Amino acid sequence: MAKNKISVKKNCPFCGCQVAVASKNCPNCKHSFYEAKQKSLGLLNNCQSSSTSEDTPSGSSRRTSRIKREKPNYYDASEFEKKTKKKRTVTGNPRGRPPNNPQTQGLKTKKKKKHNKVARDVEEDDEPIVLNAEKQLQCSIILAELNRKFVGTTFRV
Repeated sequence: MAKNKISVKKNCPFCGCQVAVASKNCPNCKHSFYEAKQKSLGLLNNCQSSSTSEDTPSGSSRRTSRIKREKPNYYDASEFEKKTKKKRTVTGNPRGRPPNNPQTQGLKTKKKKKHNKVARDVEEDDEPIVLNAEKQLQCSIILAELNRKFVGTTFRV
């Protein structure tokens, strides 16, 4: 069953036009119902005297505007220049000893050892993992359950 849509209307006191209750102004004569209600209650005069003329040019505003405060400017990047330190140019021997020193002529330099990554991989593959029968059965059950869940969740065309 459809409900009966009955709109509630009010009459404009100046033009006599029927206007919906929720409207603030009459569409024909632009009469403001809100101001008329405030005048009848005696509140409009108090509100207009307390409000400032900065809100709206008409002077009547139902809502106050948001007050925006100025944020202080703590850091101005244009005042500071980024200066990078110049690297010191190395002159001579890095250890600070002068070249052609008799102490350094007979010494051998240390060679850096390179780590052999290939040898590590081979060592890991050499030892097979040995499981007892109970562990093998448990792992196979877990693997079968995971496979069943993956198959159930994959998209089939």
